[in-house]
Amino acid sequence: MIYLVTLEQKLFENPEYKTISVEESLQLMKDCKILQYDSETTGRDARICNILCVQFGNKEKDFQIVVDCTTIDITIYKDILEGTLLIGQNLKFDLQFLYNHGIVPRNVYDTMIVEQLLYLGYPAGIISFSLAAIAQRRLGIDIDKSIRGQIIWRGLDTQVIIYAANDVKWREDIMWSQVADCKKKDCLKGAKLECDFVPVISYLEWCGIKLD
Repeated sequence: MIYLVTLEQKLFENPEYKTISVEESLQLMKDCKILQYDSETTGRDARICNILCVQFGNKEKDFQIVVDCTTIDITIYKDILEGTLLIGQNLKFDLQFLYNHGIVPRNVYDTMIVEQLLYLGYPAGIISFSLAAIAQRRLGIDIDKSIRGQIIWRGLDTQVIIYAANDVKWREDIMWSQVADCKKKDCLKGAKLECDFVPVISYLEWCGIKLD
């Protein structure tokens, strides 16, 4: 089930998703130990760009929640973001936008980083580590990314909301598939170390380094 959290008034109900309040979204996520997470932004640089929306998904409860950050304060979800295992793809990017709001998640799992660890860069130039490629390779699922470049000018219309929700639908399945491979290759500890380092390198990049 897809839910939208927004203060923007809608004239009609949309059959593709249900609009809920902030309180309802928090209640849905209250007991979740794992959340699939993603965000859409106005650009790639967290220093000058903003968050358009964030997405939460949970496999057990079978929901995807899209939060319209142009009308909803992201800091309302600070406790959820900092207190839950977040499964993301290239989280080094997403985390920096949260740092702008004083939100510092530490318990993360990055599907891109673990996939790179499992392949160790081989064969070079052949294996793609995009979310769409990983989902196709591991789950046989096609994730349509064609709308991503249009989000900035489209805003949160129905197609963008569905796209954003689908981006947090399969990440937990990908994680468990990767964990099984990590056990076979005896690199589970290495995968955890790599994921633990993601917030560190993200924070380092966000802060920058003074070069004298």
